[in-house]
Amino acid sequence: MMCYQFRSSPTRPGSAKFVRATILASLPALAACGSGGGGGAFNNVIAGATPPPPTAPAAPANLSCADNLKTAFRPDSATSVLLVKQFKAGEPLLLSGTATASTPRAGADTCVVKLLVGPGNPGPAGAPSTTAGIGIEVWLPNASAWNERIRVYGNGGFAGSDETNLAKLGNGGSGSPIPVKAAAVAKGFVISTSDDGHFGSGGAFLMKPDASINTVVWKDFSERAIHELAVKTKLLAKAFYGKPYKYAYWDGFSQGGRQALKMAQVFPDEFDGILAGAPAVNWVRLFSGLVYPQVVMQRDLGAPIATSKLNAVTKSAINACGGASLGFLIDPLSCRYDPTKDAAALCASVTGNAGVVGYNSDASCVSLAEATAINKMWYGQTKDGSAPDPAIVLLSLLSHSGVVAHRCFRRRSYRAAPATGIGSG
Repeated sequence: MMCYQFRSSPTRPGSAKFVRATILASLPALAACGSGGGGGAFNNVIAGATPPPPTAPAAPANLSCADNLKTAFRPDSATSVLLVKQFKAGEPLLLSGTATASTPRAGADTCVVKLLVGPGNPGPAGAPSTTAGIGIEVWLPNASAWNERIRVYGNGGFAGSDETNLAKLGNGGSGSPIPVKAAAVAKGFVISTSDDGHFGSGGAFLMKPDASINTVVWKDFSERAIHELAVKTKLLAKAFYGKPYKYAYWDGFSQGGRQALKMAQVFPDEFDGILAGAPAVNWVRLFSGLVYPQVVMQRDLGAPIATSKLNAVTKSAINACGGASLGFLIDPLSCRYDPTKDAAALCASVTGNAGVVGYNSDASCVSLAEATAINKMWYGQTKDGSAPDPAIVLLSLLSHSGVVAHRCFRRRSYRAAPATGIGSG
């Protein structure tokens, strides 16, 4: 026979007050149930007797860095373990091939685990849109070396790195180079990266072969992958060490910076600290800004400017604005260098702006049209395709909200552009 006692209560179900009230109201009924015979545990509670202590469940054994982890770690039906690999301190961090003098080496004993989280997007073999799911790679130090902290790295570019590749370690699309990951593990961190739900460095995965939008992988790429990365890293760490982490951090730049902002917006409780560096956001402006130099060169010159010329003018700008010893500028917005007025940059006998006559006879010299085009590319998009004089543009830039600094790259150089208009994804 089973007795049930139901009592209504004005207090909110689930609250501590409700639980206490319900227990007290139910005690007489529970006593009646127990008095029917047998003198069970309920009788002991009512009579004031101390019941025997419950038997504590056996603590689950910690996972080891061995192939049995593939079956032992199964947090849900969508997650599978692809690879488990133990690296000893000093060993080359390779899954295949022969190590060279430049091959990164493990700074500490490290267990590398590759995970796959489905379902992905089925499709034709070899199509960029076809994927089995989200690839995740977790690196775990020995239990004695773990600092009880997790450091999750964001991606670079379009991601699509080697987290599901059984012959190569993943790098988050260069968002976290192998030496960086090895150094973090050597300091005691559990670290992890993902491929953001696809393989390949370009953006072709976002469209299916029939030109329709790949909504499944768009969702994985935009936010689901970073959530699964956080969740699965924490679950694996707990299973591996037998205890939860104390602190978790997100570390991302460019694409990883965008992911950081998305994480803070959609999953704010996942991390104790979020580093959102150089976030690649506002894609309409971002990608139109990235293609703008090609538009300028095609429209104004009919052909690209030689890389040697771009490099030479970029170097001149850096040197003219106090960055010669560093190779970059500390205060880009204060730089007013103008190649159209630099006789050393202009080709011999070319008349530039402000009456300057060029004297450079090297192959890296620029024409006035090329120098003007470079100013336009540095400045960024405008309504009429022009660019103001760099000598007087500083005040207008400072008064214009959201300006990015003069960014000089090895093959590309930009003086200033709206913050949403240009960047490196």
